[in-house]
Amino acid sequence: MIYLRAMILMMVSIGLSACGGGGGGASGGSSGSSAGNTSPCTTPIASHSYLMAFHACDTSTTDCGNPQNHMIYLASSDDGANWTLIPEFTPRSGSVPDVAVFQDYLYIYHAGQSENWVKLNACLGVVDSGNASLSGGSDKAGFVDPSLIVNGSELELFYLPGIAGQDPAQCSGGAACTKEIHSATTSGGNPNALTQKPGYRVQQTLNTPPDHLVSFSDPDIVSLDNGSRFLLYVSAGQSVLAYQATSLDTVFTTPGGGGSLVMLSNNSGGVASGLQVGSEVWLYVTTNQSGKEVIRRGVSSDGITPPVNGFTTVVDASIFGGSASDPINVSSPSVISWPASSWKQ
Repeated sequence: MIYLRAMILMMVSIGLSACGGGGGGASGGSSGSSAGNTSPCTTPIASHSYLMAFHACDTSTTDCGNPQNHMIYLASSDDGANWTLIPEFTPRSGSVPDVAVFQDYLYIYHAGQSENWVKLNACLGVVDSGNASLSGGSDKAGFVDPSLIVNGSELELFYLPGIAGQDPAQCSGGAACTKEIHSATTSGGNPNALTQKPGYRVQQTLNTPPDHLVSFSDPDIVSLDNGSRFLLYVSAGQSVLAYQATSLDTVFTTPGGGGSLVMLSNNSGGVASGLQVGSEVWLYVTTNQSGKEVIRRGVSSDGITPPVNGFTTVVDASIFGGSASDPINVSSPSVISWPASSWKQ
């Protein structure tokens, strides 16, 4: 999200740098450690159909524009619409999380200072954590807005390149400029070291006709049909743009081939997470409603057609046991199918 990135990039050169505790109903938890989990996993969390990571912040006691005040939580669901907080997971300091199952563990990459990734077992206990760096390319200021996908034996990261000292999602001074989404991959499965891949995955010009977009951020990579094709969602403020490709390492193009932008969410929410379920694609977005952030879901027939029934709120402040009107932001969803029985204990 835009207000996160500007502060994150002023704090550390690699871009992922926000950590700290929240307040009120969305506060507390551990700040994390690079040490492994000393308690064995003896009671795996009961299997559900879907898993969501998100961050939250109490707006009544905390400056929620500061990502240091965000906390990461996990929630579960059996239908994708009704979500319950997972109490076995100890909230982590961090912001804009993204999750993937890699090497039979659950990985969360996020904006963090002492760590920007954490590895969890089937009990949702911390096995390891660390701070990933980016090398091998031109993105010297690192990456923000990570989105994860497993590519063979490696973990691949789609991201917005950082720009130290300014918001990388927008053009300096409102002038026209070109923004790109890049990708990087682990080597030998090492989550701490990411190598930038050549070229860009998608490119977009801002502040020019006919689109007049003013921001470009928060990529989300979605696998379709068991990896035979892919969607890449990118946020333009409170809207979501769709791009497609048949390979992770190529240039993604707008669906239809005509060059016109395809918007799945048109001012209905951004910071998307997509998941194919059967023949549908469920699209989760962060929406600002009356000064608070909530997570909403829309169902697209193919992932490139806007949801015919629009978006419905599925996570709000009430997930913490209070009321939906409580002053708590819930933001930045990342949704996956619940890991299989091979999830390591």
